[in-house]
Amino acid sequence: MRPRLTALFLLAGVVCAHAQHGTSATQTLNLTVKPIAVFAVSGNPQPLIITAADAGGGIQSAEDHTTRFTMTTNSTGQKIVVSINAPMPAGTHLMLQLGHGTGISSGAVDLSSALTPVDAVTSLRPGLSTDQEIMYTFLADASAGPVTPQSRTITYTVTD
Repeated sequence: MRPRLTALFLLAGVVCAHAQHGTSATQTLNLTVKPIAVFAVSGNPQPLIITAADAGGGIQSAEDHTTRFTMTTNSTGQKIVVSINAPMPAGTHLMLQLGHGTGISSGAVDLSSALTPVDAVTSLRPGLSTDQEIMYTFLADASAGPVTPQSRTITYTVTD
């Protein structure tokens, strides 16, 4: 039996020697998180209709608070700018105000002729803002006269 034991010990030594001289490989993994800005609106504002006037001929208004937005960003210092696709009729103004939990609201901004974007929220910080209010105010003075039903497209952009 001795020859068998010798062979068994010799085989065990070969297995242990092989395990100590294994191979390895390395890889380089490059990682990046790109700037992210996601902006979404929910709902559509109700029609803004002015139906009455003051005897003094002052400015009349109609408001909508029914739409909301949600925004996520991982960058610092961005802003939300807003523009309109066509100027408002003479004697009317369209105001917009955005609520925002991770930036500074510019308050009510006049979009009446904002074919070039205007700041609505500045100094954004990274984070998620959900269910933020969008307030539209339509204003008309006595010089406006009757205005036929119209629509405007409002564009929101998150930018540096």
